[in-house]
Amino acid sequence: MEVFWRIKGRVQRVGYRRWAIAKAVEIGGISGYVYNSPTGDVLIAADGQNDKIYDFMQACFKGPFFARVDSIDYNPDLKQFFPTIEKGVFKTIR
Repeated sequence: MEVFWRIKGRVQRVGYRRWAIAKAVEIGGISGYVYNSPTGDVLIAADGQNDKIYDFMQACFKGPFFARVDSIDYNPDLKQFFPTIEKGVFKTIR
């Protein structure tokens, strides 16, 4: 299952990207990218089994300690902002 999310709230300058990478690795089986949008949101492209993507999304609602997540919006149009997802890799893009 491939998903594209826009995460809104206080999600930049709080270690959200680094946290998201660590969380994806911890859950395992999730490939994708995380990106700081110029609008102040964090964008995530993720691919994996449905249950792992669901667990990742639930974790993303909490985020790192200093984050405040107001919403996670699924938007397949965000695919245009990301390179093709490489299996077995979850990393940040700038």
